Amino acid sequence: MSIHPQLNRIEFQQRFSTQEACERALFEPKWPEGFICPRCGGKRHYTISTRKHPL
Repeated sequence: MSIHPQLNRIEFQQRFSTQEACERALFEPKWPEGFICPRCGGKRHYTISTRKHPL
C-alpha cells in the first residue's frame, strides 16, 4: 500500500518532515486563495492552540 500515490516513502518523509509542512499541505488545497469563512466571507482566522490538530 502506498503512503501517497505519487511519492515513495523517502520523498514523502522529505516533503512532510515537519508539523508545519503537514499543516501547509492540508491548508493549501482546502483554501488555495487563503482562508475565507464559508459563513461570512471573512478572511481573518486564528489557530486554536489547545486542539491536538489545529486544522
